[in-house]
Amino acid sequence: MKNTFKTSVAALFLSSFFLLSCASTAHIEKDENVNFNEYKTYAWEDREDVKKDKSNRLVEDQVKMAVDEQLQKNTGWRQVKSNPDLILSYDLMVDKTVSQRSDAVYSNPQVRSYYNPYTRRVV
Repeated sequence: MKNTFKTSVAALFLSSFFLLSCASTAHIEKDENVNFNEYKTYAWEDREDVKKDKSNRLVEDQVKMAVDEQLQKNTGWRQVKSNPDLILSYDLMVDKTVSQRSDAVYSNPQVRSYYNPYTRRVV
């Protein structure tokens, strides 16, 4: 019983380690000399590019709502419309690259041999 528990904990730990290692990284730039405890209010930057493109409006609202929730819960900051201590802005980049590689396989219909490109010979 004790051995089964240790095995299941080890399996859980290893599986969570492998799943977390696949997560994407966040690149954060921050000035180490700034004391964020001095700030109490914030506002969002008025972005003209999002106003023109209505398809990004949903993403914009979701990002702002998630950041607002975390800032108010963790730091106690509150959002104001005029005279904020900070003006927040962000940029998102989504990289959707797909790589496709195909190696031709030639076959003789009578013999059914094919060319193996890795060993560079006919099998």
